[in-house]
Amino acid sequence: MSKRGQTRRRWSTRANVGYASTEEVAALQTKVHDYAAQLQAVIDAQAAAGKGLDIHGGPHSIQAWGDLAGRVAAFVSQPPAHFFTGGQWELGRGLVTELDGWRDYLASVGAPNVPDPVPVPQAQTSLLEAGGTGIGLGLALLVGLLLLHETR
Repeated sequence: MSKRGQTRRRWSTRANVGYASTEEVAALQTKVHDYAAQLQAVIDAQAAAGKGLDIHGGPHSIQAWGDLAGRVAAFVSQPPAHFFTGGQWELGRGLVTELDGWRDYLASVGAPNVPDPVPVPQAQTSLLEAGGTGIGLGLALLVGLLLLHETR
């Protein structure tokens, strides 16, 4: 991925089947936080150079960045939950994709020190993984349905 080109990611669902461990979610939260902080530094430098963002309107305004920064803060502050790691992982991936859009925008307007896209590993937890931590709500529902069926 070129520093000035468009960021393209391939999100694989082959290994994780929609689930992630709590450790994977925590690592993703750290990466999302760090990526947003790097982009904030670029935005601040642009503003100091007199090339700040528009206040309102458009996909790359101060208002749009503030909305994204608020969602990043909410994601980062939410502790990984065993039954909702799949949803948390998907939310984090969505935020990374949005941050990539901001990175690409800042690169396209010639902002200095635009960071490279943050590498995000694929979740490796599968339904067949030993230990079973972070399997998610789907597996809990499956066990509940099996128990319900056996009690009939």
